[in-house]
Amino acid sequence: MSVKGRFIFLHVLALALIGTWVGLQRRSLSEMEGETAALRKSIRERHFAEAASSQTPAAAAGDQNATWAEIARAGVAGGGGLGQRDRTRLQVKLSRMSAEEIAAALHEIESSDLAEGWRSTLDRMLIGPFIEKAAVRALEQLKHRMNEGDGGLMMQLSKAMAAWAHEDPAAAAAWLDREIAAGTFDSKGVAVLSHPRLRFEASLVPALLKSDPASAAQRVKAFPNESKMNFYLIMAVSELDPARYAALVRSTLEKEKDIADAFAFVAHNLQSKGGFESVANLIREGKLSAAESARAVDQTASTQISTAANRGTLTTGSINAMREWAAYWLPGSQDKITGEALAGAVGFGPRDVKFSFEHAAALALQFHEKADNDDVLASFLQSHRAQTHKEQARPLIDHIADPALRGNLWEKFGP
Repeated sequence: MSVKGRFIFLHVLALALIGTWVGLQRRSLSEMEGETAALRKSIRERHFAEAASSQTPAAAAGDQNATWAEIARAGVAGGGGLGQRDRTRLQVKLSRMSAEEIAAALHEIESSDLAEGWRSTLDRMLIGPFIEKAAVRALEQLKHRMNEGDGGLMMQLSKAMAAWAHEDPAAAAAWLDREIAAGTFDSKGVAVLSHPRLRFEASLVPALLKSDPASAAQRVKAFPNESKMNFYLIMAVSELDPARYAALVRSTLEKEKDIADAFAFVAHNLQSKGGFESVANLIREGKLSAAESARAVDQTASTQISTAANRGTLTTGSINAMREWAAYWLPGSQDKITGEALAGAVGFGPRDVKFSFEHAAALALQFHEKADNDDVLASFLQSHRAQTHKEQARPLIDHIADPALRGNLWEKFGP
């Protein structure tokens, strides 16, 4: 292949690397959009385009001698696409890299003069396979970069901690304690745990909870009070034992409201990953009290409706499924919860099809008309969303049957 042909190939290879990596990662929409913006900004940097124009590519398809820096520089000014056959070859090549090869590639990228956007993108593409092949080595090699960038690298390293903790929780806990003592997770004098520290603890404790519940409780009890609720908010719930989780919450928190909120946090995460039955298991096996169950049910309903709205799949059928589940676990709550959940979902949805207040109001009115009380509309109108959409909310007030409640709402919304 000619030098020109090899250069063009490296242009499309670099873009294919990014496309392949995106396809392999399970990332949130916000993370993906942020990363795409960073990549586009990097591509627009003129001095890198000029550098790319003078860069001589080192390899063609399948050649092992091209450096990651060369691929990235060639890709800055690149365009075009790559066929499925070549994409598959690239995936195979990445999967066959050993931990040693990935470690060397990461050292090369870190010491290069690439723009930050490209360095971060190539980093993250390689770190996933690195963690899968050698989680402990990934932690040791990259721990000094814990606080870099937007937190993406830290999140990947916390996944390495989770993988290691699953295999050997005692060793993972010992490593984390050493790094805490060494200042790796320093909170810089603030009387709360740093976000990286919380993320690592939230990756470790679930594994300890399975093997050594007493050690798990001891760790969480030692957290500053201000950090405990943040910990429960982000704690991993994969393969969570509801009874042990409930025991952990009750042994580490004192206030009843905080305990109920912790159950609401985990209910949100369980609903997002496992649906209604996962939350039902928490209520049953965790032996939640009436107040704790109420918070869990309320949060589950809100999560289910908001998630459906965000996906553009919210229908009367999905709302009815939520209502039926809520009525079983918290009899008589379904109307109030429906109004609250519909109001809370406003603004969610695909970029071009947001769940609007008008749509939420129409659904609230629809379910109000089927109910024998004012709970759906009352809870909907008493929400923060209704307060920020007063003009659209006012026509609903006259549908309230209770004259005293109707009068109070008119006073709240004004003439």
